[in-house]
Amino acid sequence: MAPGGNVRWAAVALVVAFGASGASAQPGRAVADALADCLRQPAGARPYLRYLSTENVPAGDRATWEAVVSLAVNSLSRGPVVARVPAATPTLLRVDLRDYKIPTTAWDRLGELGSGRAPVPEPYYHRVTQTREVKEEVRQEWWPAGTDKDGRPYPAGYYPTRYRQKGAAKALQAHGGWLPKDDLVTLVAMTESEQPVYRADWFAYYALLEPRYHELLALGDKEDDFRKLGAADEKAADDEGAQARGAVVFSEVAPNNRILQRTPTLRLYGRGWYWRSFDFGSSVSVSDVLASADAALSDRSDAHEIIASLKNGLQAYFLSDGKGNRLDRAAVEVARDTRNGFRSVEVEIRNCFACHGPKGMIPVDDEVRAAAKQPLAAAAGVLKEKDARQAERFLEKYAAAPLDELLKADALQYQQAVRQATGLESAAAAAALTKFQKAYESPLSAADMARECGCSEKELSALVPRVANVDSHVAAAVGAGRRARRDQWESTGFPAVMEALTAAKGGK
Repeated sequence: MAPGGNVRWAAVALVVAFGASGASAQPGRAVADALADCLRQPAGARPYLRYLSTENVPAGDRATWEAVVSLAVNSLSRGPVVARVPAATPTLLRVDLRDYKIPTTAWDRLGELGSGRAPVPEPYYHRVTQTREVKEEVRQEWWPAGTDKDGRPYPAGYYPTRYRQKGAAKALQAHGGWLPKDDLVTLVAMTESEQPVYRADWFAYYALLEPRYHELLALGDKEDDFRKLGAADEKAADDEGAQARGAVVFSEVAPNNRILQRTPTLRLYGRGWYWRSFDFGSSVSVSDVLASADAALSDRSDAHEIIASLKNGLQAYFLSDGKGNRLDRAAVEVARDTRNGFRSVEVEIRNCFACHGPKGMIPVDDEVRAAAKQPLAAAAGVLKEKDARQAERFLEKYAAAPLDELLKADALQYQQAVRQATGLESAAAAAALTKFQKAYESPLSAADMARECGCSEKELSALVPRVANVDSHVAAAVGAGRRARRDQWESTGFPAVMEALTAAKGGK
């Protein structure tokens, strides 16, 4: 290129854009309702307001869904009291993040990045677009005498010359074109968030999965972060003989023997709990917790499941490896969930909610404890002759405190908090949460997809064959009566169908 142009060419700005305008589907009503409610709230509160829509939920299930959402949100809270999530309209819930001390950035990252095994950005109010960033390199090159593009002469010499090259494609999250643009622009401005509305079922499923769950609790990736959340001082509790342990030979979750340890905390006026399991990939050799008193006192393990009481009496969960690093899910060698019927038996945070939600802490089977008691007592006798302090620690942890009574007391505290958060008994609230989560990850029929789009199955069947970029599995589900996976529907199914449906209704 001849000299005379700009020496530097500014990089193309990447702007979150709107899709085609037109008639709104169901999500559009949620945006309009959220805007109307937000306008009624004090200006200082608006940046902390987020909304969860239940309009795609059958009317008969909405009251239960409100309880489920309140349980999920309060289980992410660092606040000192339970705060029921209020209904802004019959199909919209309002969450004031200040009530739960949930960071606005963490809430918005859930929508921006998604969560779960293969995170997909929030798909019901957004779509993913592709763009290419243009890169430019400027070089000093020799140019003979000549004229520039405007006909002006210039002498021979070195001139800066730019070379442009298109970079790799980059995914951007844009607001869905099926939403009312003017309402959404105003709502985004008032809440100072690109993620002002989520679907309640989407939130209740993905917020309780890593890698976003610990971010919503404002945690890092180490056990120390979770220990601070639970206000637990394990060393001080050990020094004072305040820790209780149980050796569990058989467990529904752990395929091998395990140790359970309770550390009292400052939560709930000194009645808080911090339970940590010591899980192993085997039950023999160095992994046999009943082999000796030293083994029963050891802190060595292959993984941990940790449960801590929150300030409001509900529970938070953390999975880590033997070195204290956070895990998105536990390896099946050390933990598995075959009882609750999720798509995978790997233990994730939502499995912790499913297992511990009905009661809180689960009492250990007395028969199991009886089976462990005799070999441990014999081991303690041997240990006393070698190390008096270790023998004392053994008795403090395994004999001084009734483990089941501690478990039951912690469970009662939790159950009371669930009643405050949901208006339901903990067993009913947990059953509802698990039921809805399982239903959410179940395959979708054409009728399910049509309902979520706010159209008839006939309209959907006529439309999908004309949508070029729709997921092939979704197309097969609509055209051949098959079913589509939820992740297929969310990644390229729903957004593509809604864009096409909006264009069709707009006469385009």
